[in-house]
Formats: sequence, structure tokens, C-alpha cells
Amino acid sequence: MLRTQQVVERLTMFNRLRLFRNTVNTETTVRTLSSDSSCFRTDREKLKYDVLIVGAGPAGLSAAIKLKQRATENNREISICVIEKGEEVGSHILSGGVLDSRSLDELFPDWKTDSTCPVTQPVTRDRFEMLLNDRLSVRLPVLGPLSNRPRKKQNYVVSLSEVTRWLANKAESLGVDVLPGFPGAEVLFDWDNRVIGVATADGSNGPNSPGTEIHARATLLAEGCRGYLSEQVIRRFNLRKNADPQSYALGIKEVWDVPAEQHQPGLVVHSVGWPLGMGPGGGAGGGFLYHLPVESVKKDEGGGDSNENSKRNSNDDESTATPTSSTSESVSSTSSPSPRHRVALGLVISLDYTNPHLDTFEEFERWRTHPSIQKHISGGTRLQYGARTLNEGGFQSIPELNFPGGALIGCAAGFLDAARMKGMHGAMLSGMMAAEACMRQIKDLDTKVDKEHKEKLKRESEEEAIRTALADMALAEKKAEEEGKDAVVGEDKIGDANNNDQDKAANDVSAATIPSPSTPPVSPSTERLDLVSYSRAMTNAWVWDDLHRARNVRPVFKYLGLVPGLIHAAIDQVLFRGKAPWTFTNRGQDHENLVPAADAPVIDYSSNAVAGPGKEGGSKAARLSNRLFVSGTNHPHSQASHLIVTGKDQGAPVRVNLGHYAGPETRYCPAGVYEFAEEDGSKDGSSGLKKGEKGEGARPKLVIHSQNCLHCKACEIKDPSQVLKWTTPSRGGPKYTDM
Repeated sequence: MLRTQQVVERLTMFNRLRLFRNTVNTETTVRTLSSDSSCFRTDREKLKYDVLIVGAGPAGLSAAIKLKQRATENNREISICVIEKGEEVGSHILSGGVLDSRSLDELFPDWKTDSTCPVTQPVTRDRFEMLLNDRLSVRLPVLGPLSNRPRKKQNYVVSLSEVTRWLANKAESLGVDVLPGFPGAEVLFDWDNRVIGVATADGSNGPNSPGTEIHARATLLAEGCRGYLSEQVIRRFNLRKNADPQSYALGIKEVWDVPAEQHQPGLVVHSVGWPLGMGPGGGAGGGFLYHLPVESVKKDEGGGDSNENSKRNSNDDESTATPTSSTSESVSSTSSPSPRHRVALGLVISLDYTNPHLDTFEEFERWRTHPSIQKHISGGTRLQYGARTLNEGGFQSIPELNFPGGALIGCAAGFLDAARMKGMHGAMLSGMMAAEACMRQIKDLDTKVDKEHKEKLKRESEEEAIRTALADMALAEKKAEEEGKDAVVGEDKIGDANNNDQDKAANDVSAATIPSPSTPPVSPSTERLDLVSYSRAMTNAWVWDDLHRARNVRPVFKYLGLVPGLIHAAIDQVLFRGKAPWTFTNRGQDHENLVPAADAPVIDYSSNAVAGPGKEGGSKAARLSNRLFVSGTNHPHSQASHLIVTGKDQGAPVRVNLGHYAGPETRYCPAGVYEFAEEDGSKDGSSGLKKGEKGEGARPKLVIHSQNCLHCKACEIKDPSQVLKWTTPSRGGPKYTDM
């Protein structure tokens, strides 16, 4: 008896310790990716959901909507939260602007009859041009995947900012919690190394306030290209072990309001060639120009565009770039016409270029002044400016999609079709496939809980029936002894009676307590979701086939250059229809391609500073200031810089980047965030040294103007020393409304 009691006590203590550990795992203390004292935070508020989605883009919102639709169909209550780092949904998102509607057809079959849907303008005409120099161009046939097939009316010219705002309204109407201004800054893990949610940045709830922990059964990362949390998860779980390195490009985009007589709604123009290099490694890329649908704009009391005015309003605690000059084309004024005739245009520059003297902003400025582009926007007003990196690795660079506790969706995984220059449809489909996987897992786990619950009820009813029968037997024996009856006869009779009573009690209890198969469990499962089925489903989806067919289009330009690359693309897509028996690989990281500045030709951008047709002129700093003003970018003065120099070698930007590569961060950044200055604060644009100085005795340092950041992530990708790091800011960033 003593031995049995000791065993019971030891088991009881063990169970208590295990229960305490599980409670610590899921409710109070979590392990995070950081290595400082923030690993164990007790000052943060905690929210719990079934599914957490990081990023209110087309992938994240499509996942939330599809999951809610499936939950309604299956009569289940599923809590979903979507967090977004932008102050408003759509304020941090940027895309070219042609949407393949296949995914939208699956998400909302009746979207064309929805009067609130901003997808209204089908592609009417499709052009492809090669720019030979700063004056000449030649029309090329639109072949293969580049064709938008106007006759099929499957492709639409859109503003992704408007589309995501519409999707967010749809999600909220279904019961999804969409939380803009909640920047995900930290991944949370349990003791089994499973993702259990994220924590928002400190200060996102107000100055000096701690962030919020959001726990979920599944976490879907939909941050877009080079997501801060996504990259950490990819490295932690080695999700790229079977994939090529990702290749990136930088897209710089503007939206203009043009005269009505120049506006051609639905016109799509793509270009290659000038001003980017024609040979291998010379800077691949191309331009786009899309005529958006006519937009009616309500005027405010002052007569201006209410959207533009609200976009530029900022808090007293925030710093907003202001223009240094006012030109008729650089800044939209309060006399903006109504309706607006918008044209979106941009230049995409692959970040595997070799020349460190290449300036992305100046290349865009040159491209915009070409007559083939300028004729579409001459006499117009610039409404917005922005920039964002995009994935170009394609099929070869897609990592493993699921990880313990969640999955990568959208451009966080790299579902951009570089051959078609489209990614919205693939992002939306991946979000819907992840939602389907979540629903399958929830149903399976709830069925498991339901079965276990029924078995438990049956077991408890049987035990209760036995206890009742034994109690009745003991009572009968006591009565027999008191009455002095024969014990043997009494026992036989009582035994028969108790057997009957036992069977009757068991049947009564079972009938009363065991639910029918259609009865739901007392409480649904809270077990973590395993999204392996999402990865399998994506490999069988049509977007996977599209990416496989286009796998050779982008990588070949790095090896062959522009003209041979175009010829190969035509052969691959037209002759072989994307089924060629070879596959080009993406080799190395983009930052590894830079050559020392002394071995690369210097690019002359002085003509951009001279005013002329389609050019405002002025210094690069002045022109960038105008662009940043219309981007609406701002960051509070009170918050620390979200752009940091990591590692022990804090002198790498000066010694390596400036010393060997002439400071490429001052040129690949499209917002003028980085510059080199002497310790006394004097500076000189590109080199960081006073004019005429060789650098002997000078003490340059890297100055980071984080308030100008457009969150494009180019610095992390192209930094040759790989010490510049973009982290999630607690507040701030661009305020896009038309991108």
C-alpha cells in the first residue's frame, strides 16, 4: 500500500509539472528569435486567435476571406486576425497594376456585379517596345506570356492600394479582425520550436508602450517580398535548402494625372532596353506604363483633392519630407481636376547588376524622359511616387512553403511570374490554398476531439453505472444483515437485482449523456495546425504550372544579355511552350555581383539636372525631396531608426562599401536614405568627401536618414558588406493611395 501511494504521488507531481510546462508554453512565456531579455516578456498584452495573418496584401486578405467563407459553409466559428504595418490598409503596398482575374473569379464569382469593386478596367490594347537610345524605339510583337490577351478580358488595370482596401472591407464584413498599424516585429515560439504567433513592435500602441503578443494555432506570413519575419523563419527552418537563391529587382513607380485627351483607359505598354545596359550583367530590367480607369474625386471645401490632402496630413510628432521646389509637374496641387485620368508608370531594375555606379533613381529619371514614355504624361501632374523590391527568382527559388506552426504565402514565398510581370493572382491563389489547408486541419482536429469526447462520455457513464451498482449491492447486503435473512439467498437475489439495475442504469446514463454523432463537441480543438497539405496543394495548382513554364525567361538575361535573352525567351515560350528540356539556375546572391568601383565605368547623370522637356531639373536631392513629398513617407522623430548597421564591424560601410565600391548605398536606394559625410558634418552627394579630396586624413561616416525610407528593402539585398539591416519600425512609412 505504501509503495502504491508513493507511485501515485510521483505521478501526480509529474502531471502537475507537465501541466505547468504546457501552460508556460501557450499562455505566459514564449521563446522568440531574439537573444536579448525580450525573450521573456510579461508586460505585453496577449490576444488569441485560431489563425493569424501577417500582412494585409492580396495574399493575406484572400486567405482570411476564403477561410471565413469555408467556416460559414461548415457551420464553424473560426477567429481570424490580419495585422498590417501600414497605418491604413493599402498604404504600404505597391505593384505594377495588371491583375489576372482568375484568382478573383474563384474568391468572388460575382465580383463583376459588385458596384464597390475597383476592378473595372480590362486591358484594351497591349504594346511592347524596345528603347534603342534616348530618342529612338522600335515596336516588337507581344508574344507568349507577356501578352495580356485583351480579347479574353481576363486582365485588368488596377491600383493595388484600392484593391486591398476593398478586400479588407470584404474581410471585415465576414467577421475578420483587420488591424492596420500593427507591425509584426517578433516571431514567437514554444518550447518545441513551433511558431505560435508574433509580437508587434514596441511603441506601435503609443510612445514607450510595449507591443502586443498575438497567439494563434496557425500563422500565415504574407508580408510581401523580403518580409522581415518571413526571412527569419526561412533561415531558422532552412526552408531554402532545396531551392536556388532568390533573385530580386527594384521597382520605382509614379502615378500621374494626365489631360483627358491623352488618357487611353486600358492601354498597357511594356519596354526593354535603354537606359539599362544591353550586355550581360549591365543592369537588366524594363519599364511599364498602364492607363488606369477614370476616377471621380470628391473635392473638399478648399477645392482640393480630399484624398491627397488627407494623405499629406501628418502628426506633430512625425517628420515628412517637404519639396524644395515647386514645379507644374512635380507636386499635385489643390487644383487637381475631377475626375482624374491616371497613368501608372515605372521602371524595374534587376538587382543583380554589376556596376556600383548605377543609380536606380537617376535611371528611372532618364527612362521617364524618353519620347515614347513622355508623350503619355506630358502636361500632367505627378500624384504619387514609390518603390518596392520584388522577387524575380521564380520557380527555381520557391522555398518550402510550410513550417512548424504556419506557412509562407504570396510574395513572401516568391509567387511572382516574372515572365508575365504579374504576381497578384498567384499571391491570392496561395492565400486561398493556405485557407483551404487550415480548414481541412481544423475539421480533422475537431473530428478527433469530437470522437475523444464521445468516448470519454461513454467511459464515464459506464464507470458511473458500476459505482451505482456497487453502492446498491452494499446497501442490500447491509439490509440483509439487519433483517437476519440468509446471506447466501440474499446475495443471489441482490446480485440478480443489481445486475438488472446495473444494465438499466448504464443504458439510462448512456442514453442521457452520450451525444448523437451529429452533436458537436463541448469545445473545439486548440491544437496547432500542420499545413503540410498546403504545400502539396500548391504543387498541383495552375499557378505552379505557370511558374514552371516561365522558369527560363528571367535567368537567361543574366547569362546572355538583352537581345540574345529576348530571342531565347521567344524560342522557349513560343516554340517549346515553356517545356524546354533545360532549366537555368539562379546562381549566388545579388550583392555578390558588384565589381569594384575602379573596374566599372562611371555613369554620367548630369543631364538629369538640366531642365528641359519632361524634366524639372535641379539637384538629385531636390528632385528626391519632391518625390518623397508625394509619397507621404514619414516616421516619428521619437522612435529609433529602423535601419541599423549590424555585427561587430561597424566600420564596414566606410571601409568596404565606400572604399571598394564607392558607396553604392547612396545610389541603389531610391529615397536618398544613405549618404557619406565627414565627421564634421560636411558632405558631397555621391562620394561623401569634399570635392577634390582623395580621402587622405578625411574621416567619412555613414549617415542614415531613416525618416525618408520607403520600406523597399533594397538596402538589405544589395549591400556588398551585408551589414545594413531593415527592421520593422513601430510606426511610419509611405502613405500610398493610388499604387
